[in-house]
This record gives sequence, C-alpha cells and structure tokens, in this order.
Amino acid sequence: MAPNGVSDRSARLPRLIMIRILLLVAMQATLFPGTAFAQLAWDTFSPAQQTYPTATVTIDENMAATTTVLTITTTGATGTVTYSIASSTTAAFTIGASTGVITVNDASLLDREAISFIDLVLQAVDTSPATVSTTVRIDLKDVNEIAPTFSSTSTYSVTISESATVGTTIQALTVTDTDSAATNVACTISSGDPDGKFQFRSDNQTIELKAAIEPDSPTNNSLTYTLTIVCYDNFNGVYSGGSLASTGTVSVSVTPVNDNSPTWGTFTPALATPITTIDENLASGTIFTAAASDVDYGTDGVVTFSFSTVKFNTGADASALFTIGSSSGVVSRTAATTPALDRETYSHVEFVVLAMDSPTVTADRLTITQTVQVNLKDVNEFTPVFDPSTGLYNVSFS
Repeated sequence: MAPNGVSDRSARLPRLIMIRILLLVAMQATLFPGTAFAQLAWDTFSPAQQTYPTATVTIDENMAATTTVLTITTTGATGTVTYSIASSTTAAFTIGASTGVITVNDASLLDREAISFIDLVLQAVDTSPATVSTTVRIDLKDVNEIAPTFSSTSTYSVTISESATVGTTIQALTVTDTDSAATNVACTISSGDPDGKFQFRSDNQTIELKAAIEPDSPTNNSLTYTLTIVCYDNFNGVYSGGSLASTGTVSVSVTPVNDNSPTWGTFTPALATPITTIDENLASGTIFTAAASDVDYGTDGVVTFSFSTVKFNTGADASALFTIGSSSGVVSRTAATTPALDRETYSHVEFVVLAMDSPTVTADRLTITQTVQVNLKDVNEFTPVFDPSTGLYNVSFS
C-alpha cells in the first residue's frame, strides 16, 4: 500500500500498458520492417473508376430522389466509421452515416439550366478518433427536358397579296429552347401546304413564299392556307431520337389581284366585216352576240358588256336603236323609230362593244373593245312615181 492509500498495483497499471505498447511496436519493427500501424484513409470509391481524393462524378440533371450517386469507403479504420457531408453548395444530396452511400435528396435542385456542378466536402471519422476529408465535384449532365417554345404566340395570322413575289417574308417566328445542350431549333412545315407554296428558313426563322400563288384560272390555287409548323430542338447536335418538338400554326389569307383583262371569245355570227347584214327598218330581233371571258378569281373575272359608241357610217348617233345584254352580250333592235334605220340614208352601223371586268374597286376595272360593222340591206319599200316636171311621157304598147 502506498503512503497515500492508493494500491501499488493500480499505480503501476498505466505504466504497464505503455510498456506493452512499446513492446508491440518494437516487435512489429523487428518482425515486419518498413510497416506501421494502420491509419484511417480513403479507399477506392464506387463507381470504381473514380479514384479519390481527386474525383468528379457526372450524373443526369433531375435524377430521381433516393437514386445512388456515389459510395465512399475508407481503409485502416479503428472501430466504427461515420460518414458525413461536411459542406455542400446545395441540399441536393444526403449520405448514409454508416454506409457512405450518397443519394439524391432533392431532385428539383439538380437543374442543369441553373447550375452546372455541385461540390461536396465529404468527411469520415473513426472511433480512435481519426478524421479524413475530401472534396468531390458532381457535374450535372443536361437532359433534354424542355421543348422549343414560341416567343409570344404559337398561332399567327397573316394576309398577303396574290402579287407577292417569291422570297417574300410571310411570317417571322421566334422559337427558342432553354436546354443547355439544345443550341439550335429546326422547324418544318408539316401540313397545310399541298401546293408547296411556302418554306421555312432556319437562318432567320421566317416563313417565306417559295412559289407564286395563282388563284386565277386555270391554276386555281387556294386563297387560304393553314400551315402547321413543327419545331424540333437539336439536343447535342441531333434533330432526332431525343429531340422534343412544339407545334405552331400560321394562317395565310391571299388577297386576289385584278391582274388580267378580259379577252374576246367567239361572236355569233363569227366576227367578220361585216359581221352580218340586216334589213333596213328592222323593227326587232337579235343582231349578233358578243362573247368574252376573264380568268381572274371571283368578281374580278366577271365580264359585263356595254356599248362604247353606236354610229351610222355618216357619224350620226344610232345608240337609241340598239341594246346589249350586260351579262349575255346579245345585241338587239330596240323599239325606237328615231332616227330611222334607212338604207337610203346610211349604208351600215358601226358598233364599238366594250367588255369590262368587275372588281370591287371601280378604279381597278380593266376593259377591252371590239368594233363590229353591221350592213343595212335595202328593202323595196317605194313604188315608182311620175315626175311631173318633165311634162311629157311617151307610152307605147305592143
């Protein structure tokens, strides 16, 4: 018993433990030269190709919650190892304290359009206690999750003229894709253009006129087109497979233009000089029929007839004696008796027939004229008379 009342054995115990440790160290140095006690250190992590302490892991953005990202392990530990994320730029990940398995905690934070990587400071502590730490960078790989979008609206309406030339811009579109890897957008007209009148230009994102629109006969192109525009992203430079698409509509209305004059058809009787001969003093009846047509669309192609002038060969006006059907072109004798249709005074009547189309704007009307001559045939309408001025007549009988 020591003077202070403490057992000599208790006092000698720590010294004996230290002596045994020193003996063990000496034995290790003698039996296994060049070795030392195991110390806590990082082992190769999983995925196996990742070698630490310097490593980068790449995962898809928006990876689902609880998905395993990385498993970290240690070697040389004394007792139990506890793993933790000492610090991180986001709360996107969590780690199993005993397993070292790092999983997704909040998938909404894995947005490649917002951030490109996340740094994790990882720590392992054993019961000795020894501590090791390392930094792992987790790169986010862009996933094609966003379809192209039209800037303001996906429905457009535009009106163009029939006279629009090839290359005319019909509608400018602004289509974008916010995916980081989608660097461009390609659009195509998928339907609504059976005649191939339009095309999409990718260099300036416009729809332009590829071929002239001709609503007039005989082409008879449509005046309305509803174009379906499909725009694809080129995710990672590829327009197919993983591409996403959005659809827009461009409605095109074509305003017809009165750009064709009427043309004469076949008259009845056929045109000649004269076209016909009528009896003088004709009281009624059809004299001839004018014919004309116009290939313009709608009312622009409706032809009406009228007289520009009707005159006798002397220049005297004869318009009161004749009429023409505005839509039929039939020229007939009226009931008028003045001036007289008299062969003894006039040899023929000259008609200047006018054919005119019917656009809505009067100033846009186009006309043509045709001169038609109708001869007058003498009718035996007078009996012989004696001229008393001679005073003497010789009559003989046989």
